[in-house]
Amino acid sequence: MSATAELIDTHCHLGHDGEDPGIIVARAHAAGVVAMLDVGIDLATSQRAASRAASHEGVRFACGIHPNAASRWQSEGDAIAALAADPRCAAVGETGLDFHWNEAPHDVQRAAFQAQLELGVRLDKPVVVHARKALAEVLDVIASHPRARVVLHCFSGDERDAARAVGLGCHVSFAGPITYPKADALRRAARVVPGKLLLVETDAPFLPPQSRRGGRNEPALVVEIAERLARERDEDFAVLAARTTANARALFGF
Repeated sequence: MSATAELIDTHCHLGHDGEDPGIIVARAHAAGVVAMLDVGIDLATSQRAASRAASHEGVRFACGIHPNAASRWQSEGDAIAALAADPRCAAVGETGLDFHWNEAPHDVQRAAFQAQLELGVRLDKPVVVHARKALAEVLDVIASHPRARVVLHCFSGDERDAARAVGLGCHVSFAGPITYPKADALRRAARVVPGKLLLVETDAPFLPPQSRRGGRNEPALVVEIAERLARERDEDFAVLAARTTANARALFGF
C-alpha cells in the first residue's frame, strides 16, 4: 500500500478469538489502517468493545444486539441504549436479521432490529446492519425507517440489491468475500455503489480475504480487500482508500 494511503476498517470484533487486541491494533497501524470500528453483538461484548476503545488509539466502538441474540433485547436493551449514548460510541449495532441460523424467532429479530434503528435515530448515530439470507426483508425494514442512517455491513447482495440499498441512502460496506473466486455477482454489485456511500471492512476475525482463506482475519487485511475493490471498480487504489476513509470519518466520527 502507498505510504500516503490510509484505510479504516469499519467493522471488526477485536479480541473475539482471544488474541491480544493491542497486538492486532499495532499490526493494523503498521499496515496503514489508521482506525477501526470494534463492534459488539450483545451487552457483554459491547461493554468490552467500549473498554478497548478507551485503551487503544484509533479504535471506536459500536454497541448492539446481533439478530442471533435478539431474544436478549428485552433484558439488555436499556443498558445498550445507555451505552450507545456514550460519546465514544460511534454507532448502534450490530443488529439486523439472520434467517440462516434462526437462533431467534423472526418476529423477535424484527422487533429488536426496529428498536435499534429507532435508537440510532434518537441518538443521531448510524446503525450497523447484518443481513444473512434476509437482505430483501432487511431493506423493507430500512425503508420503513427513512430517518435511520444505515450501514449494510459485509454486503452480500447482487446488483439489484445494491441499487435498492443505494436508493434508500444506505452506506454499503464490502468485506473479504469480494476477493473470493466465485463472488462474481458481489463484484458486479460493488461497481454500482457510488463512491460517497462506499465503505470497506474485515469483519475480523471472520471471513478473511482469499490469501488467508481458512485462517483468521484481522484489520490489517482490509488492505487486500480495498485493493480488490478498487480493481473491480476500475479505480486507483489511493483514490478509493481516500474516499472510503473520508466516508468512515464522516459517518463514525473517527
